[in-house]
Amino acid sequence: MERRSDVDYASSLKGEVQDILEEMDGKDVDVYPLMKLIKSFFELAAIYDEARSTLHDKDMESTRKEFSIIAGERLSNAMFEEHEKIEKVSSIHQSLNEVKEKIEKLCGKEKDLEVILENTEKDVEEVKLGVSTAK
Repeated sequence: MERRSDVDYASSLKGEVQDILEEMDGKDVDVYPLMKLIKSFFELAAIYDEARSTLHDKDMESTRKEFSIIAGERLSNAMFEEHEKIEKVSSIHQSLNEVKEKIEKLCGKEKDLEVILENTEKDVEEVKLGVSTAK
């Protein structure tokens, strides 16, 4: 349930109070001083209500600014963290490329060694055949 302030309640009574004062004025009662006071009261209530509304608007603007600052800080932090992660991933990617190149070189050396081994085995076989046939 919405809580109404005293000013809201008083402002809602303005029409009723004016009706009562008009009735009293029609009965030859001098209500002018009372009407003047009531008018001043409702003017003050309206000024207060306007000031309260302005304050509420300022509070809302202040809150929006605060949320905007917080959101900006969070965005900056997130972007900084993202940048750090990108740098790490880039560094890991570079390391993986270097390892891949080394593996490719080692594979090439392995093939070269296999060829050398095969040739050496053939040479050994030929030498063995030559020694066997020479006996």
